Amino acid sequence: MTGENGQLQTLSKGSSSHSMELGDEKSYAVKGLGSTSLKLKDGGKIHLNNILYVLGLKKNLLYIYCLEDKRDKIAFEDGIFAWGRD
Repeated sequence: MTGENGQLQTLSKGSSSHSMELGDEKSYAVKGLGSTSLKLKDGGKIHLNNILYVLGLKKNLLYIYCLEDKRDKIAFEDGIFAWGRD
């Protein structure tokens, strides 16, 4: 999830009545669905689809368990996302 549509490479905006309730117990409107890529430690990229554009969200949220089925190692090292096999 992201609150910044500029973070997304593609964005399909729609009129949706969906909302997300987060830990602050506030509801945030889902305004679209997009995709982007993250830079990997080895210089490669991982492409992410079905990213929710949530109006008012102040931090990007990534559910790590969604990536765990695909690779053996997931880490953040020196501000860079590392994703791969040992």
